[in-house]
Amino acid sequence: MASIDLSVVIATRDRPAALAVAVERLMAQQVAATTYEIIVVDDGSVPFARVPEDDREPKCTLIRREGLGRSAARNAGGQAAQGDVLVFIDDDIYVKDGFLQRHLVAHQEWSDSLAVGAIELPEEAQLTPFGRFRQRLENSGVPRSRGLTLMRNFCAAGNMSIPRHTFHRLGGFDESMESGEDQDLALGILPRGDE
Repeated sequence: MASIDLSVVIATRDRPAALAVAVERLMAQQVAATTYEIIVVDDGSVPFARVPEDDREPKCTLIRREGLGRSAARNAGGQAAQGDVLVFIDDDIYVKDGFLQRHLVAHQEWSDSLAVGAIELPEEAQLTPFGRFRQRLENSGVPRSRGLTLMRNFCAAGNMSIPRHTFHRLGGFDESMESGEDQDLALGILPRGDE
């Protein structure tokens, strides 16, 4: 059996159409389907979330939780993961070709790092005041070029990856936080001398 390089974790709640597109795009990635898995954690959707139930690769697993929050849902996915690297995306993230390959290469180049990718909101979302605010935050907070940084940048778990052993060493996402839990996790990975 081939080893699993990547485990993609998606926490979801009550967004079946967006989730279906997100999973379908992940299943069409250009890395070997046997080297990654998709773990969807349904955090109390009504009706329950669904994932492909056929024997296609990559393997797609569904875990059901009962509304414990996105940090707990993400942690449940991280606990179930078998991949060396955990990739976290939101249920409404529609990845492009090469998405998983870029995360994998980042971890091959910079082991034990947290990799953050840019998120581009759809045009219709940017028509709202919050959408414009969120896109400005994304544009100003995430570095626009590849490479290591020790800056305390904005970090969104909607598009980030971290080695599984590092995620567990840090204790995962803080389940007591309702917001900013991804930034909190990112701050934990910085060397102690930079705090």
